[in-house]
Amino acid sequence: MAYEAFRQIYSGKAPPWFEKPSGLATRPVCARSGAVPQPFCLVQANDFFIPGISPATPCAVHRQIRSNPDTGLAGGVVEAWSPDVEAFLRGQGMAAAAGNSVPGGRLRIASPTRDARFVLHEAMPRLRQQVRLAGTTDAATNDPLYWFVDRELFAVTRAGQPVFWPLKQGRHSIACSDSRGNTDQVEIHVATLIPARE
Repeated sequence: MAYEAFRQIYSGKAPPWFEKPSGLATRPVCARSGAVPQPFCLVQANDFFIPGISPATPCAVHRQIRSNPDTGLAGGVVEAWSPDVEAFLRGQGMAAAAGNSVPGGRLRIASPTRDARFVLHEAMPRLRQQVRLAGTTDAATNDPLYWFVDRELFAVTRAGQPVFWPLKQGRHSIACSDSRGNTDQVEIHVATLIPARE
């Protein structure tokens, strides 16, 4: 309806365009991360920013690695996303975007984060109080991921496939391993909130 109204208002002529606000400038950014480009950011674009206010963080996604004849690893520029972003890309079926990450089979727990703190609410159903377990690994394989909670096997998943663990009060160790011996581990803290009685 709004489209039709504007189409009739500007029938036969080009609609006006918004003027750029004063104080707004443009600068090149890495087309992948949106951050200030570094020498290894091969694809760049122009974007708006506010001088002195917008962050000027350099791109930390693109890195150059050296070739390793012993492992057959080819050198070049790779993308090293943070575990949570890489897990998101995989979960969205964007394996090609996540698949250029630093190789070598490194396994990382994307969720929960290290030393994360959670609160159990006595008034809420326990089924709604769970923590998401998700891990990322080398995109060259789709090995099973083995999840351990307090040293006991809890679940077997694949990279980018989350599983949910019901929260329990106390301090817990969460570990993830693959069939190649790569392992990552985090600790979380769970407290219980008891509502005040009237």
